Amino acid sequence: SHYRSLESSLGGFNGSTLGPSYNPAHHGPVLRAQHRGHKSFEDFYDRKFFIGKGNFSDVWAVTRKGEADGTLYAAKVVKLAGAAEPTCQNEIFRELSRLLELPPHPNIIELRDFFLDENPAYLVMGFRRGGDLHQVLKTRGAFDEPLAKAVMRGLLSGLAHMHSHGIAHRDLKLGNVLCNFDECGA
Repeated sequence: SHYRSLESSLGGFNGSTLGPSYNPAHHGPVLRAQHRGHKSFEDFYDRKFFIGKGNFSDVWAVTRKGEADGTLYAAKVVKLAGAAEPTCQNEIFRELSRLLELPPHPNIIELRDFFLDENPAYLVMGFRRGGDLHQVLKTRGAFDEPLAKAVMRGLLSGLAHMHSHGIAHRDLKLGNVLCNFDECGA
């Protein structure tokens, strides 16, 4: 297939550079780990509350220290495999590089910051108040047709954007589809 995968699990990667294709000017507030010196995730963010747990990661709501507005972000705390093979590390590095190169889209959560030289690694993304689609369906029940159409339209628009840039998600499930509070009627 001509699509590259973008898996939700980053187990095993502990690289320290994003290579020559990474251009911080294209990624807003995303910071390269090397530009921070030897500071850690905890030097920049405060954990506020636990959001959820996956096979290889936990997700926390966090705020950035020094930001007066208290904007919430979601920090994915990825447990790195202790003895990952270099081929696995290289594949994960390529996947993260593709994500950073992906132009913004309203239906894809933006990677805001990352800490890959730590174990665990941290990926800081935009926060969505509505929860994941699995939680929303459990709480509110089935969607009526207009809402189901709107949710599917947004999902398919985001997937089409990824596909147009040669990226396939490969882990698409209700728990990986996040909703804004108003979008899913949460």
